[in-house]
Amino acid sequence: MKVVINNCYGGYGLSSMAVIKILQCKGQTVFAYVHDNHWDDYRLAEELQLIDESFESKGLNANELYYFSEPLELGENGYIDTDTLKNKTQIDIDFERDDLDLISVVEELGDKANGACAELKVVEVDNSKYWGVCEYDGNEHIIDDPDEFDGATWVEVDDDYNAVQKVWAKEGEHETD
Repeated sequence: MKVVINNCYGGYGLSSMAVIKILQCKGQTVFAYVHDNHWDDYRLAEELQLIDESFESKGLNANELYYFSEPLELGENGYIDTDTLKNKTQIDIDFERDDLDLISVVEELGDKANGACAELKVVEVDNSKYWGVCEYDGNEHIIDDPDEFDGATWVEVDDDYNAVQKVWAKEGEHETD
């Protein structure tokens, strides 16, 4: 079974190019926007710019990128009222680490799949009943012993090594989600 992890200090994250490609692989229509104005807690509008998969988002934080299933109605210079924007539903881009489209896109794009402060890597998980992603300062590795780290999110797999459910490890006990 393959899993995507971050292989450097910083943190797991995908580039806008990778996110758009993954959503397209899933057959989802996506309209992606980049936050274009400077941060100001008192602003009344956001300045957004429509982007496509060719946009190079390296160095941008995930909170500077937005993904919607419908186009936004932007005003002059790409402005949209902050209240209007808050009421729009963004596409969920929190992909499971063993998502086949995620794995395929990371393998295809290589370094171009990396988000800000990320160096993504596809790793093979040993044939284990459980596996989890453990991290220290953003640098991740796979663990397959539930007693190794109590704070990890675990994935239980069936006999064919397909993920069947998330399991939480707390203080040496296993609780099913």
